[in-house]
This record gives sequence, structure tokens and C-alpha cells, in this order.
Amino acid sequence: MKKQPLIVTAPVANLRKEPIEPSFGYINDDLQKTQLLYNEILLCNEERGDWYNVEATEQKKAAPRGNWCGYPGWVKKESAMFLDTLPTFNAVVRKHRAAITAGPDDKTVCVLRAPIGARLTIEDAGNNDYYKTIFSDGGEGWVSKKEVNTTGTTTDVQRLRQNIVETAKLFLNMPYLWGGRSAYIPIINQPRTLNFEPGTDLHIVTGVDCSGLTNLVYRVHNLDIPRDACDQWSASIHIAYDTLEAADLIFVSAEGTHDKIIHVMLYIGGEEFIEASETGSVIAINSFEKKFGVRLHDIAAKSCIVDKKKIVFASILKTGDKK
Repeated sequence: MKKQPLIVTAPVANLRKEPIEPSFGYINDDLQKTQLLYNEILLCNEERGDWYNVEATEQKKAAPRGNWCGYPGWVKKESAMFLDTLPTFNAVVRKHRAAITAGPDDKTVCVLRAPIGARLTIEDAGNNDYYKTIFSDGGEGWVSKKEVNTTGTTTDVQRLRQNIVETAKLFLNMPYLWGGRSAYIPIINQPRTLNFEPGTDLHIVTGVDCSGLTNLVYRVHNLDIPRDACDQWSASIHIAYDTLEAADLIFVSAEGTHDKIIHVMLYIGGEEFIEASETGSVIAINSFEKKFGVRLHDIAAKSCIVDKKKIVFASILKTGDKK
């Protein structure tokens, strides 16, 4: 049976392992799988009470048979709506959030606050500062041109690398959230569905985990990479430590199990990287010596094994054969 598409109508929604409400706060909630952003496309498998069982097609995950599928889980019905026709997106929010207003000259009425990484359908309606954006329910709004990146634009790779690093720095000092994939904003969700009951605001805890951070910063620059660290490693070009460039990725294995990748960090140059490390911490710039006790060159001299963990390096932006 053909799965019916859904679109996320809340600024941020939780994707759950079971149809159970999340615990509130910055804790390690094992039922939290990932977060969905406004306008993400889902495929509905079934309905149960107030929940949809879905596949998040824009967050790729390795399937048992070696191919790719979307992230599976449960989302609240009030955070999504069914679609008859899939929209075409041509922009993505590049700031913490983009205020979509009722008109280019009326900034007092905010129709929606779209989070970083949210994709939009825009039209250049002749205004120097704003694009018109079309909502999935047919409504319209206006978004500042400074708050989005459009698709189809090109830039040289070195400039793109620096842009990715600058986007990652927007997350500095935001809290780590297990299964998190959203910028830290005190969001009160206001879905654009007509059947949304007024007064039932959804309070969503926002933040990122390690691979949620790297997934989002690449997405802002119209580059789709898988959701989880192990899958990001599988989908990237594996490189030597001395070819690292800004925006490349650093992966860490489980202790004693070197083929099991469990952590990813974004290299920013020299001895430093940006990471979302663990529950109770904030996103921060770290160094090899501070984290591992040795500098990058010395890690390589140890066959990239420190404290029984393997440290490996990869790139999304280099070309070559995946290893």
C-alpha cells in the first residue's frame, strides 16, 4: 500500500521511538529518536490515537540490507498534516529562526517562526529585502532575504567550508539534547493546521546532539547528510588526518570496538573542532589536546587510537571513493 505523505506544520516536533510524550528537560531520554523541522516531509505508516507512525524521509538512516531509508518513529498528529501534492522547496532558513510576517511592510504580525534548517518555498515578488513564501496550506507570508539561503546558488568550496563553520558557531553555548536537532529557542509551537485546537501550545525542548549538529549545519547549505554519526561516516569520503580542512568531520569509535562509530565533531582548523559532547554540556569549541590529551599529530602517531577509541577523519566536500 502506498504511504501517504505528511508535512510537519510545527516549528519543531519530536520523533519518538514509542507513542509516548517526552520527558521535559535536558535529560537522556532513550525514547527520543530525533527532531523534525517545519516543512519536513514524512511518510505515514499508520495512525494510533493522537500519533502518526512515520518515516522521516529527509533524515537518512542505513537499512539492514545496506540501502537507505528515512528515520522511523512516532510524531504527534497536531504537529503534521496530510498532503495531496508534494511542495517544491527552494530556500532554507540560515539564522536561528526566521520570522515570517504577514507582509514585507508589516513586521508586527508574525505568522510563523521557522527554525534554522527549515525549508521554504519562496518567490521573488519584487521586494528588495523580502521573499514571499507559500505555506503548505495555501497561505502566504514574507521572510527576510537575509535569513535564508536559496538553492541553485554556487560558491567556491573554500568559501563554502567557511560558511559551514560560521553556521556551526551559531550553536555555540546552546545545550546538548539527546536526539536533538534544533537550535535552542524557547519555542511555543503554533502549527498551521486548521484542526489545531487554540490554547494547546506544545512546549518543545530544543537543542542538538553531535550528529544533529552536523546534519543541521550542512542542511543549511543545501547539503543533505545522514542523521546519525555512524551513517555520516559511511556516507563520507574517508581521509588522512593531515588532509583535514575546515568543515571536515572527525569521528570517534566506541571503546574497544573500532568499527562502531558513536560520535562526530566538526573540524574548524588547526587543533580545534566544534562538538556537542554529552548530556549536561553545551555546544563548544574544543581541541584535540583538551579532549584526548594529545595533539592531532600525536594522535596519528598512535595509529589514531586513544583510550581504546579509534579516531578517524572524513569529508563531505572532497571528491573520491568512499572507503
